[in-house]
Amino acid sequence: MRHRNDLLRRRSLLVLFAVMFCGALAGCRHAPQATSVIRLQHLEMYPLLQPEHASDSRETLEQTQLRLGRVKASRVEACSIAGTTFSLAAPVAGAVWTLRSPSMAGWDDASITSNARAAWIAFVRELDVRRLAGCFPRGVEPLRLIAESMTTPADEATLYRYVFTGDAATVLVPGMLLVVEHVEAHGNVPVVDSTRYVVAASGRGVLFHRTSTKGARRWHLDDAMRGYGDLRVFLQNATYRDSLLVGANDPVVLDRAVVALTEHHDCAALHEPQVRCVVVDGAVSLMVAVRVDGKLTEQPLGMNLGALLDGHHVSEYAKVQVLRRLSGGRWARVEFPGTRAGASRVVLVDGDLVTTR
Repeated sequence: MRHRNDLLRRRSLLVLFAVMFCGALAGCRHAPQATSVIRLQHLEMYPLLQPEHASDSRETLEQTQLRLGRVKASRVEACSIAGTTFSLAAPVAGAVWTLRSPSMAGWDDASITSNARAAWIAFVRELDVRRLAGCFPRGVEPLRLIAESMTTPADEATLYRYVFTGDAATVLVPGMLLVVEHVEAHGNVPVVDSTRYVVAASGRGVLFHRTSTKGARRWHLDDAMRGYGDLRVFLQNATYRDSLLVGANDPVVLDRAVVALTEHHDCAALHEPQVRCVVVDGAVSLMVAVRVDGKLTEQPLGMNLGALLDGHHVSEYAKVQVLRRLSGGRWARVEFPGTRAGASRVVLVDGDLVTTR
C-alpha cells in the first residue's frame, strides 16, 4: 500500500508539473493560441513591457479592471490598498477590482520612477496581508493577476513578477523552481545529488511540491515547511556557506525574523515560535521552467531571451516567437524588435514558450 501511495504521489506531481508549465497536457504537443499581445516599448528612461489593454494617455497613472472576487460591503475599505503609485480598490458590488499603477507616461516621470521599487514592495506586503485576511477567494492569485496586467519596466520583470529584489531574503512565489544540489568528488568524478521543488499556490499562500530527486542524498523541504504559507529563502553567498529557508503565516512576524536573520544568518538567533527556520545543506538555485522549441528547460531566474538564444546558437532574431502564459489559461504573444538588443530586454518568466524556427 505504501509503495502504491508513493507511486500515485509521483504521478500526481508529474501531472502538476506538466500542467503548470505547459498550460495543459495537450499544450506540450501543440502551441497554444495567443489571445492578446504584450509589447516591448522603448522610452528614453525605460524599455517597458506594455499589455495590449494599457492606456497610451499622458496621465501618469492608469486604471485596470481585474476580476479578483467579491467582497462583503462591510470589508470593502479594509480590503482596499491605498497608495500614490500602486493602489487597489475593492468593489462595492460585483467582483471587479480597480488597480491604479504607472502608465507609459508615468514610467517617464522621475517622481514616480525614483520611488517605484519601494512602493511596489510595500504594496505587495499589503496585498499579502489582505490575502491572509481572506479578501480574495481560494484559487485566486492576486499578485500574479496584478503583475501581468500592469505596464512595467522590461528589465525589472523579476521584481514585478516575483518580488525578487536581490536583497538577502527572497520571497518564494508560485512559478519558481527551487533546486538544491550537493557535489561530492568520488575519485576524479564529481557526483551531483539534487532535489527539485515547484513553488505552487495554496489556500494559505505557497507550498513546495517535490518533483524529482537524483542521487543518494535526500532533502525534504516540502515536509519541513508544510503548514507555513509565507516562505523566504536566504541564498548562500561569499559570506555564508549555507542557505536558510524560513516560513511563517503572519507577515509581521516573518518580517521580524527576516531582520534578525539578515543580521545574524543563524536560525538559532530567532526567538519566534511562529517561525520555522531550516538550514539547507547544499547549493540552492532559483530557476524558471521555459520551453524552447518544445523542449522543457530550466533557466536561472532573471535569464533574458537574448542570452538564451546565444546558448542555442540562434541569431535570426526576427524568426523568434515568445508566448507567455497568463492567468486563467490565457496566452499572450510577446512582441519585441527582431534584434539581439531587443531580445535581451525580454526577461523570461515561468511557463514561457520560445520558438526559434
